[in-house]
Amino acid sequence: MSEAKPLQIRQRVARWVLLLLVVAAGGIWALIWWSSRPVEARLTELRWHPIKDALTGEPATVSAAGTAYVHVVGATFARSDDGGKTWPTIEVALPDAKPTDAWTSPVFAPKDAKIYALSGDGTVIASEDDGATWRAIAANLPRKTRVERLVASPDTALIAITTKGAVLRTWDDGKSWKPLATPKEAGVPEALVVDPAHPSTILIGSRAKGIFRTVDGGTDWQNVAPPITGAAPLQLIVDAKASTRYWALSGGTIVRSSDGGATWKELTNPAIVQIARDGQNGRMYAVTKSGETLASRDDGAHWGVIARGGVGSTTPIVAAWGVVYGTLNGTVGTLADR
Repeated sequence: MSEAKPLQIRQRVARWVLLLLVVAAGGIWALIWWSSRPVEARLTELRWHPIKDALTGEPATVSAAGTAYVHVVGATFARSDDGGKTWPTIEVALPDAKPTDAWTSPVFAPKDAKIYALSGDGTVIASEDDGATWRAIAANLPRKTRVERLVASPDTALIAITTKGAVLRTWDDGKSWKPLATPKEAGVPEALVVDPAHPSTILIGSRAKGIFRTVDGGTDWQNVAPPITGAAPLQLIVDAKASTRYWALSGGTIVRSSDGGATWKELTNPAIVQIARDGQNGRMYAVTKSGETLASRDDGAHWGVIARGGVGSTTPIVAAWGVVYGTLNGTVGTLADR
């Protein structure tokens, strides 16, 4: 073999190696360029899909295990253990309940695996077997007290907000209720949230009085945010993995605090009407007045549209385990963002 032949082979190999290096370098630079783009530019548009059983209602809550609950109508709920693919129904049945009783606001107790629900007349009920049987647990509430909202705490406490703005708490599953000593200057709470990782940290808030926080279970309270303007109901979220990070929505604007309420930063323009956070993957979701669904991968610093139209802006959204639940023209729908 002549010396020219090996030289030609080496030259060809060198050219291929150079070409591969150029392609690899281009891929690296493309990756760098892609990752340097704003988060909102990297989001993929998805679609809302009505669930298979075409249930009429609105999403209520998702348990830590990923079971989603939907209030359908009246005394009927539905649950899904498979990300919204199937929805067996649950009927609330109490000996003294009327067929027309409307049970709303189901909440899930993180530790004791109970489901709590609230009727239109303020009766609180509980189920320990995924809704197969129910029992009333609020028989010992103060006279003429009507519960308007329920919040389940990870330490097995159940907190109730009454129509008169009182905040009550039970540690013994409704056998006794004690007032949570909220400060008078806090006014009537519109929102209440318990830190999932530290149940002694509780936030309450109203648009007129601002946001108050306790870190000792309700003994001492601190005003951590000024009054928030706007007609939309106040919503509060606490980061389960970073207990000093809060989000609040009111007046169409999302604000965030990363230092326990000492300072707040405005994150969005006044167009947001619903927010939710997936505690499993840390993603945030929002719905605008026009029905667009937004998502954020960086705690709300940047937002992008992931779905246009379809979801209702007057009903809540719930997010967990990479699935967002919302209402599509009265029918429950899902949006998979895994």
